[in-house]
Amino acid sequence: MRPWRLFLFAALALGSALFALPGVGSAANDDPFNIASESYFRLDVEKGTISAEVDARIQSSNGKEVAEIWLWAMPRAQDVKVFQGDSALEIESTAISDQLGLPTLITAKLAKPLKNKLIADLRMTYVVPPQSTDYVKIEPGAIEALMVSQGQGSFVLIDVPAASDNFVEPGCFKATDQPVALAEQGFIRFVCGETLAAAIFNDHDDVRLRCAAMSDSCRQRNDPSPFTGFAQSITDPAKQGRLEATIPMAGGDKSLTLLYFRTDEEWARREFEIARSALPLLEAAFGFPYPHDSIVLRESTLISMAGAAGIAFTEDGEMLLNRTDIPGRFDEGVAVHELAHQWAGLNLDAPWEWEGLAEWGRMVVAPSFGLPVLDRPVAFSDFGYTDPLATWRVSSSVTNPDYWYGKAGAFWIEYEKSVGGRANMTAVLGQIDDAAAAGKKVDGKWFQDRGEEVSGANLDELFLSWVYVRETASPLLAERRAAHDLVNQLRERARTLALNGLPTDLQANLDAWTFDPVQGQVERANRLLDEYTALLARAAQQGGVGTGISGRWNKVPLIDIESLLTQMSQALDAMEVSAARLSNGVDDPSGRESLDQARIKFLSGDFAEAKRLAAGATSIGFNKEASAKIIALAKERKRTFSPGFFQTIGMYFEDPAGQITAAESAYDDGDFAKALELANGAIVTWDESQQRGLFRLSVAAGLMTALALGCWWLVRRLDGRRHPAAVASTGKGGLPREGHVLAEPSERAASWRDWMNQGDKK
Repeated sequence: MRPWRLFLFAALALGSALFALPGVGSAANDDPFNIASESYFRLDVEKGTISAEVDARIQSSNGKEVAEIWLWAMPRAQDVKVFQGDSALEIESTAISDQLGLPTLITAKLAKPLKNKLIADLRMTYVVPPQSTDYVKIEPGAIEALMVSQGQGSFVLIDVPAASDNFVEPGCFKATDQPVALAEQGFIRFVCGETLAAAIFNDHDDVRLRCAAMSDSCRQRNDPSPFTGFAQSITDPAKQGRLEATIPMAGGDKSLTLLYFRTDEEWARREFEIARSALPLLEAAFGFPYPHDSIVLRESTLISMAGAAGIAFTEDGEMLLNRTDIPGRFDEGVAVHELAHQWAGLNLDAPWEWEGLAEWGRMVVAPSFGLPVLDRPVAFSDFGYTDPLATWRVSSSVTNPDYWYGKAGAFWIEYEKSVGGRANMTAVLGQIDDAAAAGKKVDGKWFQDRGEEVSGANLDELFLSWVYVRETASPLLAERRAAHDLVNQLRERARTLALNGLPTDLQANLDAWTFDPVQGQVERANRLLDEYTALLARAAQQGGVGTGISGRWNKVPLIDIESLLTQMSQALDAMEVSAARLSNGVDDPSGRESLDQARIKFLSGDFAEAKRLAAGATSIGFNKEASAKIIALAKERKRTFSPGFFQTIGMYFEDPAGQITAAESAYDDGDFAKALELANGAIVTWDESQQRGLFRLSVAAGLMTALALGCWWLVRRLDGRRHPAAVASTGKGGLPREGHVLAEPSERAASWRDWMNQGDKK
């Protein structure tokens, strides 16, 4: 049984007893008040008591006057006090059932009635003494209890000793706020709210963070029962036994631990041996490694209230087991069922899958321990129900667990037979963890697809008879069958060409049961196979086919296959041209080596590199022959070169002889393309020497002209001109302006000659 169902069943089990009480169930809409509360429980495990405090905010609702309110306390609560501010309120306690351990109803009379949506803050304190009931077991050294809340609008906070062996229900989280004083006293605080939803989504980081921080979105809201949060804390080693072993598994050694009450030691040792032997067998049957580092089993008496003999927490490898008195070695079968949930758990989509496969795992392992394969007192078929498995907890009104568990387990036995036996069954189940890692949904469609792929069988009737609603599923299955028939023909044709599987986009549509595009994709794939068949014959002439297409056929979409075939064709074109040239008596070892390398790359599927190397194989011989001729021409040009004036100027700073030497070195190294380039460069250097000389001289002449003009401008700038004062004092017609003294007519401005002569005068 998966963990989040524990408190769901608890609510159902207690519903009939509690819904008739005030403040619980459907009557909540008629309650005269609303409530939001935090209930604090501190577990004094050494003494065997629990101290409790409830902080509640009460608000009148619907305009009704509230004269008294009711709160819930733990069973057999003692020293109960309710305060409004500093005032102690008059209270009355009503025990619902001390024998069962149901909560105690506390009725308190308010000091002043509430109305018109007024608010009152209340505080209740009490102590929970040692006791042993169906829901609460408290004794010195060991506490195991289902905590009482105030129903909808509640948080429950549980303080457990840090040094204890503690287990807190998965819908509860270690509180973000750990008060310093609490830690100094050696306690750890856990917070519980809407435990059912939190347990379902506790693998989501945002849920854990919000609930640990006591976000109001995590308050108890959907579950109307006054329960939330289960805690087990043990300090006395005599109260709890521990069995440990290391189990060799395919995924490495795993630690197995069973924690139990010492009074049940014989039962615990039997359960431990069953678990130790069953784990490797289950791993082999499911076909993928155990997903956690450890396996922890805990004895719990409280899960019986949920109608459960075992609870599996598949997200962390922990399980709760309950000792039962059901004959037929039922306990051992339950232990194997819960262990099987570690494989048949979070990856699966529906209860008929995870519960059915856990039952299948139990039945697979049962013969190894002499356990009965079918251990239910009534076979599922004897109940007279015919509801399909897909309707379990969806649309069926059938709630009998023996029917559903029995039918789900029987289905997977039939599935195993239909896919061809245990080996094929394991081959299907072995893909569950891969699918989950890839983010693929593992549902009934997935199991039908994988079963048919592994076995080649038609599973339509199996799923219509056991799982689906026939009337609604038949048309879709007919459409699916037509699509798969087309694909199977394509798959078989591809297999004859050494291509396995299908292109990814075609496979994705099949997996998603989206069949409309399949016919067009199959037609396109067949055209590509036609092209591939033609290329295979050409490839055989060039040394083989290789893995270029076969290695990627089922790893890329059709458009990529089309591109690969184009690249393959182009590579073959280049290889065929080079092979034809080299086969015509051309002595070109380097070209042949390049062609051989091209063929190796082609076989590995690197078509682009194969094309490049094959094209290079043709050019190598040409470059070799051409470079030898050009080097010879360059040497001859050097010998006959007789420079004139302009050519001499053009050869300054040039080294064509060095280029020839470098070309010869490149030729010797086999780099014929570089040798050709260098030899050509040397010839060009000589051929263009005259033009280069003329250009250099013209540049020099231009520079000299610019320099001469600059000198002339500087001399003119420094030469004599009229004195600035004479210019400034002249009016119209050359007449002097009034009030100014004209300079002497003979006075002139200094010139550069004066400055030059100053040295002589001195």
